[in-house]
Amino acid sequence: MARFHVSFTRFMGGASGSVPIFDVRTSATDYVSLLHLDMELFCGSSSPVAVGLGVPATPGVVRLPASPLLSEDAAVPTPGVIIGTDWTTPPTIPAKFIRRCSIYTVLTAQWRLVFPEGLKIAPSSSVVLWGITLPNTTAARIDGNAEFDG
Repeated sequence: MARFHVSFTRFMGGASGSVPIFDVRTSATDYVSLLHLDMELFCGSSSPVAVGLGVPATPGVVRLPASPLLSEDAAVPTPGVIIGTDWTTPPTIPAKFIRRCSIYTVLTAQWRLVFPEGLKIAPSSSVVLWGITLPNTTAARIDGNAEFDG
């Protein structure tokens, strides 16, 4: 199996409440396994923050160009996976979350979601990182790095 990486930045722009942050959508023939997702939140104010990773009821329609996965081995073809942080139609909130974390941040916070055996994302499937509670500030942004096996 090959390792793939993607980095993303999502500017929240004053979005508060419940919004999608990042999603992974596989093609009809490819699958990947999410190994870990590292995130750093910059919000500039004291705020409670809660995020969760889950399967959306309806996947989002990503505004292209989407972020590509990058292979550690240039000879290995990149799987047909779309990484989205901007949508023409956003994904819907998951009914249940696979992982969820809550923090109270002053200015910045970091966290990592780890899947030792890999979170399998089947062909024609999607998972979304959802901002359950986000700060209502225009300065808020989330930077992230994800590693996949495929």
